[in-house]
Amino acid sequence: MMGKVILTFLMLNTVFLIGYSVGRRMGLKQGEKQGYNQGKALLRLKANTSRTCPICNKTASGVTRN
Repeated sequence: MMGKVILTFLMLNTVFLIGYSVGRRMGLKQGEKQGYNQGKALLRLKANTSRTCPICNKTASGVTRN
């Protein structure tokens, strides 16, 4: 009887840990992709609003806004 309880506990614990590790890896990949995309969008927004390059701080010369 005690062997079945221990075996059941180990099986449930193993399933939980496998699910946790898979979910964590998927979440990290998703977060990295989302952060990369947001970073690009923020750089574009900053460049368009200030008309300067956020990386090298050069101003856009000869560019007119409509």
